[in-house]
Amino acid sequence: PDLPILARARNRVHYFRLRDLGVEVIERETFLASLAIGREALLRMGLTAAAADRGAAFFDRHDRQQLYVQYAVHQDEKLLIQTTMQASAQLQDLLRTSPSIVYQLRPHSGVLQPSALTDNLTRLTGYTRDEALAPGWWFDHVHPDDREAAGRVLASMQRQDALTHEYRFLLKDGRVVWIRDELHVIRRENGV
Repeated sequence: PDLPILARARNRVHYFRLRDLGVEVIERETFLASLAIGREALLRMGLTAAAADRGAAFFDRHDRQQLYVQYAVHQDEKLLIQTTMQASAQLQDLLRTSPSIVYQLRPHSGVLQPSALTDNLTRLTGYTRDEALAPGWWFDHVHPDDREAAGRVLASMQRQDALTHEYRFLLKDGRVVWIRDELHVIRRENGV
């Protein structure tokens, strides 16, 4: 019988493979989670629900357009690299002007270490990317009175998929600011 195939793609390469097999309805789980996180970040930045919905819809449309363009050229490596670089530059422009720092942590020898972060870090904190990627940087700059609580929050990430905490943070120029930190855990197939 003619049954439609619905699929979940792990990433763009997986999406391309499913399209090559003729699957037409494909949802990208991590992208949907990213859209939800992005919408929530816009709300937390003070935008109305309607404005946050428009922002999320814009990101969704933009990414889907880029995905279709990339699929059309995915067998032409040079063209695929070019369209990927263009999409990355557009996203970087959007993130560079954001008042939020987006980052990624990965476990390394049992300790969570930053592995990626947005370029607006320097504008917002005064610290360079290299400084922020150094082991222990974040914890060393959490206000001393907030370090114990912040450490407990990080330790609880093994048991939770999302959490929010607030703490004081020391900027490079010596000022102390309050940070609202929202973490979302993305578990891989191996549980990490």
